[in-house]
Amino acid sequence: MKKILLIVAAVIVAIPVLAIGGFLLFFDADSFRPRLAQAVQDATGREFRIEGPLRLSPALTPTVSVNGLSLANIPGGSSPEMLRIAHAELRLGLIALIGGRIEVASLTLEGGRLLLEKQNWQMGRAPAPAPATPAPAAAPSRPLVLDIRSATLKDWVVTYEGEEIRVPQARLTGTGADSPLDLTATIVARGAETLLEGRIGPPMRFAAADPWPFRLSAVLPGARVSAEGRKTGNDWQAALSADVPRLEALSALAGRPLPALTGIDLRAQAALTGGVPSLAGIEGRIGGGEIIAGLVVTSATVTQASLQGPSQVAAAGTYRGQPVTLQGEFLPAALQAGTPGPVTLRLGAAGANFTLQGSWPGELTLEGTAPDLAALAALAQQPLPPLRDVTLRATVAPIGDRFAQGARIGQFALASSGGDLGGALELQWAPRPSVKGRLTSTRLDVAAFRPGPATAPAGPAPAAPAAAPPPPPASGRLIPDIAVDVAPLRLFDADLTFDLAELRNGALTARQVRGHLVNQAGAARLDPFSATLPGGTLNLRLAADANATPPALQGAGGGQGLDPVALLRALGIQSPLSGRTDLAMDLRGQGATTRALAATATGHLGLAVTEGRLSGRPAQTLAQIPGLNGEMTLSCLAIRAEADRGIAAMRPLYLEGAPGRLGGEGTLNLRDETLSMRFTTDLRVAGVRLRAPVPLTGTLAAPRLEMTGVAQGALAGELGDRLERAIPGIGGFLPQQSGGPSLPDCASALAAARGGRPGPVPAAREAPAPAHAPAERRQPDLNNLLRGILGR
Repeated sequence: MKKILLIVAAVIVAIPVLAIGGFLLFFDADSFRPRLAQAVQDATGREFRIEGPLRLSPALTPTVSVNGLSLANIPGGSSPEMLRIAHAELRLGLIALIGGRIEVASLTLEGGRLLLEKQNWQMGRAPAPAPATPAPAAAPSRPLVLDIRSATLKDWVVTYEGEEIRVPQARLTGTGADSPLDLTATIVARGAETLLEGRIGPPMRFAAADPWPFRLSAVLPGARVSAEGRKTGNDWQAALSADVPRLEALSALAGRPLPALTGIDLRAQAALTGGVPSLAGIEGRIGGGEIIAGLVVTSATVTQASLQGPSQVAAAGTYRGQPVTLQGEFLPAALQAGTPGPVTLRLGAAGANFTLQGSWPGELTLEGTAPDLAALAALAQQPLPPLRDVTLRATVAPIGDRFAQGARIGQFALASSGGDLGGALELQWAPRPSVKGRLTSTRLDVAAFRPGPATAPAGPAPAAPAAAPPPPPASGRLIPDIAVDVAPLRLFDADLTFDLAELRNGALTARQVRGHLVNQAGAARLDPFSATLPGGTLNLRLAADANATPPALQGAGGGQGLDPVALLRALGIQSPLSGRTDLAMDLRGQGATTRALAATATGHLGLAVTEGRLSGRPAQTLAQIPGLNGEMTLSCLAIRAEADRGIAAMRPLYLEGAPGRLGGEGTLNLRDETLSMRFTTDLRVAGVRLRAPVPLTGTLAAPRLEMTGVAQGALAGELGDRLERAIPGIGGFLPQQSGGPSLPDCASALAAARGGRPGPVPAAREAPAPAHAPAERRQPDLNNLLRGILGR
């Protein structure tokens, strides 16, 4: 009986197996190739080709294999094929089919080439034709159960945006239809290998309403990324995390050098609800590292409740050895969309604190304090002025999209130990750099705004410098040959007014400094310019044309009651002239150096000085004339020069002081600095009146006074009369007095120098004593007088 039952059971099992086996043995699988290709084409809307024959290997787990599968690309793609598979092989569990279960014992796809571009992964199912007659309702059938035991990809290449990603192997393994699948894959991108691991829910539950769990992790060179969550219906939820011990190790994968940051930890909650993605609970931390050269982060955190919410940033570190802190809050979504959003940034460094707050892109407010500005020199990589107690406030608004064209700085105010500065500016860098606006100040010390000396880095003592080359030979010129470069004026435009109540530069203090600067592509004018200087006022009009060849400069205007000593001292020059000085000028010239400008000077220059003193080189030159010493006290000095292309006609040239008067006229050649002038003296020397012509020749650097006329004039004048009285008859042997040009007085000479403008005139000096002094007056020592006149 037992034997009969075993035989019956064997027959019951064997008959279906033998029936299916016989079907597989005599079944022509290749005959289904057209139907299979059409089914895939209907499902994707793309042409699908099966180039090789379908082969069936009968067994309890039969094997179907095929070579050369291809799926067409979208029209206009870079390649006619989106997908090509060199070899495909499928093994199915035969016995499982009896129970309505599709058991994929193994699925292997080898040599795949997948091209992803222009969203070609979006497929369109071909519409099914409508049936001619309605089909009768079919009885519901039990759905088939998919049971994947093994699925493998081998030697695949995925091309995305022109870059190839190799997949040497990827595999899914499972133990049953209701069991999860384990995933392992190796991916190589940009030479970096990534290991992908994970577990996903059973395939049959993927489309169900029940949760379908998944857990994936990717191990990259120097990083680990993971995602764990579930799919419920059409909605997804996942917890994302990334641990990056060394960001620099991902440089090859990123395709560019990455900062040497360490200890990076990222966390976020991702969701896809109703087809809308979202990201929440974003947290990030950086343990440390160098972002760019000199900028080292010691700690940093980023938190953001949602993609649409604000992001908070806090960081600490050092920049070029100085501690730096940064705190901020902004809306990343607004920044990405280019719409205005609130932003707040706070920066602290070397005791200074700066805050930027407002709307980006939009109007921002900048506020800052710096107890010691020079302490920020290391951060700025250059010396900074030694200003203390610096405060700054300004509003900044964009010109163009996101400051693409420039910025408006409205109502800025800067205060410091060196003074204050305020106003409003409009800075443009596109389409052409320009600056417009106004500047005001109640007190400004120029010297305080000069950068301090650079601090030399510590290190070994420098080597002894090489011996200096011998100095170049003297040029013999007094006018320095200094380059005057106005070419930068062509690079920008300007329309700037300024009003400075007090401007200091060392010992010089100027008040009510006002001006208006306009520059249009190299044609610049400072008109007007005015300032109250020590002793008087200065009013000028300055112009420069950088487009002329060579460049042209012009200066016009004047000043009243100026102090030349204080003015030149501010420029580091010792003035040979002191006294109340009036200036009248209108000069223009062309050239790239000071000498070239002087050689082309055209116009006039007038100088009127009262109650002054003459010293230095000019006084030493005049000291060759008897009666004049190395310094002269002046009642007045009047000079007016009319220049024409570098040739200056001096008329008048007049000075008056305690020794008497000295007048002259002539020319000064500014091209080669030669002198051709003639003085007329009216001096009292050792009690004797001396009227004589004195030619002046030579150059500005080496002037020469011709003294022959001095001796002749003295002997033909009062000195000859006295010699005649002392030695009767000697007069016949002495030169005779000849008529010479008359000398002006201070009033007329000063008026000519001022160009007719009114000005102070010193009181008239007493006329020289008559030629014949009273008898009781002691006679001069004629021997000493003659030695002085004749230079012996």
